[in-house]
Amino acid sequence: MKYKKYKKLRRRLKKFQRGLIKNETFYEKEFEKRLLVTGLYFHKQFILGRYIVDFVLPNKMVIVELDGKHHEESKYRIYDHQRTQFLEGCGFSVLRISNVSLSGYNVASLYDLPSYEIDTWKGAIKKANDHSTIPVRKWPKKRKKESGYVSGSTVKSYTLPPEELEKFLKTGFPLLSKLETKPQQPIIRRFKHDERSYHPIK
Repeated sequence: MKYKKYKKLRRRLKKFQRGLIKNETFYEKEFEKRLLVTGLYFHKQFILGRYIVDFVLPNKMVIVELDGKHHEESKYRIYDHQRTQFLEGCGFSVLRISNVSLSGYNVASLYDLPSYEIDTWKGAIKKANDHSTIPVRKWPKKRKKESGYVSGSTVKSYTLPPEELEKFLKTGFPLLSKLETKPQQPIIRRFKHDERSYHPIK
């Protein structure tokens, strides 16, 4: 990815990150309370590459993702698989917990995971946020709307069939009477002292 595109992506992700922090789900709040009780150091809604992870533990190099029901669909499974591949390639281990099984999950088990130094955390962030290694996502192009011929200052738009279009190009403006569009009455502005009045031309 080019650096200019990466800067635009970064701005978009930061804006989306603020929205995720403001609109937290019930399960995210519940998991955050449990982490605060354990005393583990963590980041919430953290940007890594082109993704925003739910929770990341720097000392343990673990990313915790809370999955809702929509993650069971096939398109989300493909997206989650690509996401985990990228994050694991940067040096993180990804832990996925469904919202249903969150009540029975023991957060204290994260203590048993091996701890890492700060240098490994910094190296993983540098690798994840390197603009040259971030995969480019191709967005679908927007379809252009068919614009019609407008007479005067009309608001209604329309299209002609190909047969009538050829006649229109040959004969010219007489066919406009068939299109059932009436131009709006032109309006001019006239100023009298400091008052503004509008008078339509008759």
